[in-house]
Amino acid sequence: MKELRIVIPTKNEEKYLPLLLDSIKMQTYKNYEIVVADANSTDKTKEIAKKYKCKIVKGGYPDVGRNNGSKNCKTLYILFIDSDCLLPNEFFLEKTINEFKKRNLDLATILQKPILFFNIKKIKKFFYILIHNFVNLSFKISEKTKFPLMQSYLLFKTRTFKKLGGFPPYEFGEDSAIAKKAVKQGYKFGILYEPGKILISVRRYESKGLFKMLLKYSYFNILRMFGKEHLRKKEGIKYWD
Repeated sequence: MKELRIVIPTKNEEKYLPLLLDSIKMQTYKNYEIVVADANSTDKTKEIAKKYKCKIVKGGYPDVGRNNGSKNCKTLYILFIDSDCLLPNEFFLEKTINEFKKRNLDLATILQKPILFFNIKKIKKFFYILIHNFVNLSFKISEKTKFPLMQSYLLFKTRTFKKLGGFPPYEFGEDSAIAKKAVKQGYKFGILYEPGKILISVRRYESKGLFKMLLKYSYFNILRMFGKEHLRKKEGIKYWD
């Protein structure tokens, strides 16, 4: 039996998924299995997942895909990674698991660094670095509070995740919501520092507009600060819109 299950929610990720899977394949840590929770992709996402020998399950919204990917999990740990992330070096998973064990954490996240391709304008690169530095600062400030933040790279003891009941069906911030619930119930949360920073795509800012996304994230985060969590309505929102 493997020690770690890696769950990756996807929808039409033929461009990004192989990059992530290649970065996982190069890891020195090999004691894992990969589950791709796919939300009816119409491109080659599922073919790519099969090529990399990933187990494929039915996905949906991010919380649905993550929860489906965790079903029947028999590993000690479970890691949820967004499909447009990259592990920056071959020791990343090894350091992740080692620090998690050493600190005896129940759940953890990691700091972020944007992926800045050559075709992104310099002024935008400056803002993306600024945004992620602010996100990292927010993570650090919230780490020891009752309202911890986590995003994109989420590690749990499997038994902890099952006891928490999975991710809630929120329009935004379901990852931080489960961290908040865990801390409230006495579980030990932390930020992992030894591995370094996970590489995060800025594609949503690029496709939707930098300032539009900033306003949207700010709006939802301000609401969350006042306890206004948004349950997803039946019609839902567009997938990762």
